[in-house]
Amino acid sequence: MMLTGKLTNTSHSHTKEVTGILTIGRTHSLAEGFRTLVASYVAHDIPVDTMCFNNLFRKNKGSHSYRAVFIVIDSPQAFDESIALVENMRADNQALIIFVAITGKGTYNKMRYYLAGADHCIKFSTLPEDNPDVLSEFFNSAEWHKQHSLLALRI
Repeated sequence: MMLTGKLTNTSHSHTKEVTGILTIGRTHSLAEGFRTLVASYVAHDIPVDTMCFNNLFRKNKGSHSYRAVFIVIDSPQAFDESIALVENMRADNQALIIFVAITGKGTYNKMRYYLAGADHCIKFSTLPEDNPDVLSEFFNSAEWHKQHSLLALRI
C-alpha cells in the first residue's frame, strides 16, 4: 500500500470559496471600529462584517461563511467568554483563521487562546490604529495569500 499526496486546486478549495472576514467585539462600537481598521487592509471585494459576543450566541451564526475572524478583547471581563468563543469556532470550522486582538489593559494569558484554537494572538500596547504594522504583516503573510488548502490522499 502506498500513499501519494496530490495538491488540489479545484473549486473545493476553502480559501477560494470563502473570503469574508468577521470582527467580533464585546460591544457593537468596538467591533465596528476594528472592522473599519481591518477593511482598510483588504481588497474592496472582500466583505467585512461585525457582530457582538451576545448577538453571535443568539443568532447561532456559523463561521463557515468567513475565511477569518478577528475577536477583539478590550477588558479582562471578556476573557472567559472569548476563550469559549474561540473554542466553539475552532470546533465548528478547522480551516478558519482565528485572530485574537487584545486591546484592553490588564494581564492576559495568550497561551490559553492558542490552546483554545486561535491562530494568532496579538496584544496591542496602544490603540490598534497606532500599530499598523501588526495587521499589515498578517495581510501580507503567505497564510492570508495561500490559494490551496486541501490535500487529497490516495491509497
